Amino acid sequence: MFHRGQSKPLSFYTLGDGEDKIKITVGIRGILNQTTAEEVQEVWEWVEQALSLYGVGSRTASGYGAIKSDNKPKLKLPKDESIKIFNFTLYSQGCYGANQKDDVQLRPSHWRGWLRSWVWRFLLGIMSQDNAKKTLGELLGNIDDDNGTSNKGCVCLELIKNSTWGEGSDDQPRFYTWQGKLKITAPKDILNKIIFPIIKFAVSVGGVGRGWRRPLHIFQMNNGHNASRGCYLKLSHKVKNPNTGKPQIRGYQLSPNKPETWWNTYQK
Repeated sequence: MFHRGQSKPLSFYTLGDGEDKIKITVGIRGILNQTTAEEVQEVWEWVEQALSLYGVGSRTASGYGAIKSDNKPKLKLPKDESIKIFNFTLYSQGCYGANQKDDVQLRPSHWRGWLRSWVWRFLLGIMSQDNAKKTLGELLGNIDDDNGTSNKGCVCLELIKNSTWGEGSDDQPRFYTWQGKLKITAPKDILNKIIFPIIKFAVSVGGVGRGWRRPLHIFQMNNGHNASRGCYLKLSHKVKNPNTGKPQIRGYQLSPNKPETWWNTYQK
């Protein structure tokens, strides 16, 4: 890699493809005879918090750059922030760019684009396009605000892989099964009053990836082969049973048989 104005190449190191674990060592030390061991430990806890909760590098708001500590530090969120973890199962024709055969992946950026597009739809329904664009940037960030500046959003998303990840059927029809966890971090009021209701609508009427606007279905072509189209997304989360007080898993979709629930959720 060359820096402009320099004739000598600089080494450019990469951390691999993200699939294999890579160990790194982060060390800090205090100024001799001026820093106590307690102060060093306090700063080290700040470092662990920053690396494991917020990450390092680019696209940290999409879950990239998070570093897991062997010590498993207890995360200390700011008082006004909250974390929500969803379990997801996604059946789709795949998520990919130009290469449809060899590069079928489900990335954090797919989920962030999914959430961003749905927030944009809802904002346009209640405010002008200029205000919607500004609000979207405040929620999910933007790279260019038409004046050479960028905004950091307050909603972070992290994709956590599970045991089943991108397995395709061996024969026609072909579709992929993705399972994992989706972690969303945001200020409590924004998470509860804006993000959650929009997610409920999004997961109830669409999916993620190719064919997201169609329900998953299988049909027979003229050549006798079966083919699949569309996708199906299912979200669930852990809630407390009101009768027993014990945790239980509950689906996050809106019921298709209760239109009043849809109306009330949208109005709120």
